[in-house]
Amino acid sequence: MKIKIIFVFIFFLLSISYIFANDNASKSSKLLELATTEQETTELKKGMTAFVRLDLDTALAAFQKALAINPQNPATNYIIGNVYSVKEMPKQAIASYKKALELGFVKTATYFALAASYYADNDPKTAFDNFLKAVDTVPVTDFPEVKTKDYIESWEKNTHTKVETLIWEAIAKDPKNPLLYYIQGIDYVLKADPTGALTTLQKVIDIDPKYSKAYCSMGLIYLNNGLHQKAVDYFNQAIAISPDFAVAYYDKGVALEYNKDGIRKGEGAKLQEAIEAYKKAIELIPDYTWARINLSTVYAYLGMKEDALEEGKKAVASDPRDSKAQELLGNYYAALEKYDDAAEHLKIAVDLAPDNSSVHYNLARVYWFKKDWQNCVKEYQYALNRDPNDKDAENGLKQARQKLLEEEKK
Repeated sequence: MKIKIIFVFIFFLLSISYIFANDNASKSSKLLELATTEQETTELKKGMTAFVRLDLDTALAAFQKALAINPQNPATNYIIGNVYSVKEMPKQAIASYKKALELGFVKTATYFALAASYYADNDPKTAFDNFLKAVDTVPVTDFPEVKTKDYIESWEKNTHTKVETLIWEAIAKDPKNPLLYYIQGIDYVLKADPTGALTTLQKVIDIDPKYSKAYCSMGLIYLNNGLHQKAVDYFNQAIAISPDFAVAYYDKGVALEYNKDGIRKGEGAKLQEAIEAYKKAIELIPDYTWARINLSTVYAYLGMKEDALEEGKKAVASDPRDSKAQELLGNYYAALEKYDDAAEHLKIAVDLAPDNSSVHYNLARVYWFKKDWQNCVKEYQYALNRDPNDKDAENGLKQARQKLLEEEKK
């Protein structure tokens, strides 16, 4: 029973983003957006607070009160299913999830929730059927390959059943189902077998030439193996089939921006194409943090400091807990000699990624320009502790110590 509890709780962590967005003031939860009265909103907030604390009885009572007020809120039915899942009441959870689906709730999250619940109810066949539906309904505006990997890993870790085995059994019964080969291909990616992945994903395309996710996944494999132009060709095919495929635009931007050694290609047409690809990804997913991060770094590379800063601000706003976004925003402020702002964001980046030597180094540089020699020494030392071979940090530390000694003599 312990395995089943872990499975439904991990499923909850994977899918809770469908219910609640970040805590930014500009964003409200999908759960609350569908509320029709102030009383319903109050009960939903009370229930969610209790659920996060795992006070399940209080949470369930509050959500049921909210549901009585507005039975047509699909998100409330879904979250009640989550509570029943954690309470090890799979039959009630299944009924709630089915009602959420009937009312139009997010299919991907709900099918995976049903997979967890059917597994907990000792019905592994129906559980796996819903697992397949979850993968099949991941929209191209989302991150299909990443989500499929997450679902495969969660399924295998918590059911102790290999997806590969189940897929082969399913293929034997339905050899022309492209979804089965797609999942098998992603499973090969997880096993670090690019040849097996490419062969299997090509089968997907042979069966269904319009299967855009397969083109994008193949593009990623070629990208990771340094074949950038071939990757771009596959990303373009994915985009031609699904013009709203945000991830394909992002991946295309990466393939255009860098060469196989991870070095930017320069200021030519490829870099301008990369900019346009990142912009399109952001147009489709405004909170696409890494698309904004990459776009900001291209602007910085091209010397467009103000544009880099503005895009960096948007990246941080989309995900304040992304250490890379905070670090880059700090660097952009430093490039504009706004050192107080730079220090503020670099300190946040340090808190989020304390073992990242480059963040400590960049913060040390900011303290250097602020003539804060004590903190400058400290940050250079932190950087050197994490990367003893960093000669720039070593030289910076010597110079900062000298400055500190001179200041103490005054």
